[in-house]
Amino acid sequence: MYKIVIVGLVLIGVGAFIWQQQQTEQHADVNTPAQAVVAQQAETTEEGNANPDPMVTQPQKPPVEPAFYQARENIMANLETARTCQQTGSCKANEQDPRAAMFEQEKRLVDSLQSLQDLYAEYQQQDPVLDQTINEFISSPLGRVQFKALQMMQQQPPNIGNANSLITTLDNSYDSKVVQLALQELLRYPSLSEQVDALLMKTLQTGSVYVSRTVAKEITPYLNASNLDAYQALAKTLPTQAAKTKLLQSAIDEYRQH
Repeated sequence: MYKIVIVGLVLIGVGAFIWQQQQTEQHADVNTPAQAVVAQQAETTEEGNANPDPMVTQPQKPPVEPAFYQARENIMANLETARTCQQTGSCKANEQDPRAAMFEQEKRLVDSLQSLQDLYAEYQQQDPVLDQTINEFISSPLGRVQFKALQMMQQQPPNIGNANSLITTLDNSYDSKVVQLALQELLRYPSLSEQVDALLMKTLQTGSVYVSRTVAKEITPYLNASNLDAYQALAKTLPTQAAKTKLLQSAIDEYRQH
C-alpha cells in the first residue's frame, strides 16, 4: 500500500511538471508575435527619424559643377577689363564722337552682366559673388549698366544691402527708366519704407523734370494711411500746374476714394 501511494505521488508530480511546461510554451507563443511587432515598430520609428519618407520628394540643391566656376571666372575677368577699358585704352575713343569709348564700355559691361545672369540661371545658383557684383554696378554712372544690374537684382531674393545702395544711388539719378524700375524693386522692402518715403519726397521737390514726373506717376503703391498726410502737404508746396503735382494729387485722391 505504501508503495502504491509513492508511485501515485510521483505520477502526480510528473503530470504537474508537464502541464507547467505546456503552459509556458503557450504563453511564449502568444507573446512572441506581439513583441516582434513592438520591436518592428521601434525599428521603423528609429529609421523614420534618421531617414525621410522615401515617398516624399526632398528639395535638393543641384551640385555646382566645375564648369560653373570656370565660366564665372571668365565673365568676372571680362567685367574687370570692361570696367577699366577707358583707362587702359581698350575702349578706344573716336575723334568724331568723344563718347564712343563710353558707349563701347557700356555695351561691354551690359553684355558681361547679361552673361553672368544667364550663367547663374542655368546652374540655379545664388551666392555672395552675384550679390556683390549687383551692388557694384547698381551704382554705375552708366544708365544701361545700372538698368541691367537692377534687372539682375529683381531676379534675386531681397537683399537689404543692395536696396540701401539703390536708395543712395537714386538720390542723384537723372534716368527716369532706372527710377521707374527701381520703384518696382523697392516695393519688396517694406522695412525701408521711411528711407524710401524720404527719397521720393526729395525727388518730387528737387528731382529733374522727367524723374520727378516718373515718381509722381508710380507713387500709388507707396501711399498708405501713415504717409498720406505728408504727401498731401508736399503736394500743396509744388507748382500748381506742374505735371508732377497733378499726378501726385491724382494718386492721393484715388487713394482716399478707396
